[in-house]
Amino acid sequence: MELQEVKQQIMERTGLPEDKALSAIAIVMDTLKSRLPDGIASQLDGVLTGQEFSYKELMGDKFDEMKDSLGDKFDDVKDGTQQFFQRLFTKKQQEG
Repeated sequence: MELQEVKQQIMERTGLPEDKALSAIAIVMDTLKSRLPDGIASQLDGVLTGQEFSYKELMGDKFDEMKDSLGDKFDDVKDGTQQFFQRLFTKKQQEG
């Protein structure tokens, strides 16, 4: 449903004039945006202009975040493993 349709519905159902209906929409949108995760909030304006809500875009951002986080964790495990084997090798060399 686009902005004009929402505005019309509010005007018909509540009897509010156009300026008040637009104010009501702005208040609801601002409230929703402040309470929703960024990926969803950033798409709300687009929904009212006829754009489709993009789950792919939202999930793509989340997958990128997870990938980066997992990459960091794997790097930590790799570094820890290398340090362990270096200490083990050094200890074996010292023992003779």
